[in-house]
Amino acid sequence: MPIMEGAHGMKLGQIKIQEMAFILVALFIFFALVSIIYLSIAGSRLTDSVENLREEEAQAIARKIAYYFWKKQKKDCHWYLSLGTH
Repeated sequence: MPIMEGAHGMKLGQIKIQEMAFILVALFIFFALVSIIYLSIAGSRLTDSVENLREEEAQAIARKIAYYFWKKQKKDCHWYLSLGTH
């Protein structure tokens, strides 16, 4: 009978090891899913930030161009006005 108990003890130990391995695999899968969800949300926020930065940059360029033409028009207009007064 001691041989049977030893064999039964081995089976019980093997079951405990399999349970622990299953728990580790389940934890790994859980953290992998959480990481994927977190990265998806962070990527979405990053995309929104990039779009906002591009829009702000385009607006800044448009302001610079408008200011340049306004300044140029003002300068040209002053030249024409001074031409007419002489």
